[in-house]
Amino acid sequence: MVKKTLNKDIKKLLIFGVGLLDLTKEKTEKLVKDLEKKHGIDAKNGRKMVKDLSIEAKKHYKKMEKKVDEIVKKGLVEAEKGMHKAKKELKKELKKANKKANKNIKKTKKKIVKKVKKKIASKKKAIKKKATKKKPTKKKTGKKKK
Repeated sequence: MVKKTLNKDIKKLLIFGVGLLDLTKEKTEKLVKDLEKKHGIDAKNGRKMVKDLSIEAKKHYKKMEKKVDEIVKKGLVEAEKGMHKAKKELKKELKKANKKANKNIKKTKKKIVKKVKKKIASKKKAIKKKATKKKPTKKKTGKKKK
């Protein structure tokens, strides 16, 4: 609904804006002459009609300008609200992702510590096993060294 109204208002604004810009002195004089010739209106009344038309066009132009300003301001306010909301949501998502990352880091750390402890235990066991193994002793043969 707002979009249709906006489009209509913008069209009106453009028409009146172009109309105002187009009503130069030469065009005004030509319009007055056409009114005199085609419609039998005297020059004085013709000029008055053109002047009144110009005044009305300016009024409409100002109204349209005001409406456009209001619409733009509303649009900017809505855009700012949307950005603020998106910023909040992004912060929330980042916080959530950070918590999840920290949780995963803790899990990974526990796994690594567990593996390291297991390796240390395995090495200790291997060292103990090696130490308990008896080293073979050399048998003496009855020969003496001279």
